[in-house]
Amino acid sequence: MPDPNFYIESPRLFLSYLIADNPKHCQLITDLYSSPSFVATEGRTGVDTPADAYKFINGRSNALLARLGYGMYLCSLKTESNKLEDAIPVGAITLIRGDETKEGEVAYTVPDVGFAIVDREMGK
Repeated sequence: MPDPNFYIESPRLFLSYLIADNPKHCQLITDLYSSPSFVATEGRTGVDTPADAYKFINGRSNALLARLGYGMYLCSLKTESNKLEDAIPVGAITLIRGDETKEGEVAYTVPDVGFAIVDREMGK
């Protein structure tokens, strides 16, 4: 399980691990992955409920961390308290390197950086 106390901060944001047992994290992944803009660019993910998000975080997200030592991170806006637990989840940032193929090649030989931010926060 990822360390729930780990975070990186900027003046405006926290980057932390996605924690499946945190309802705010599951709700963000649900909202993000089923938003019209996400579906239009990435397609349907099957993450349509917080229960789906819980399984996704415990499965794919945590598997990336275990395999690579890095993977998916939660992006949250700081609030006046400047505490991680009070931050507002707004997106996900990914560092992903591909799996080996059957032929022994790797799809991405260096980490690929990706992000998805809820529509109301895009462009800020």
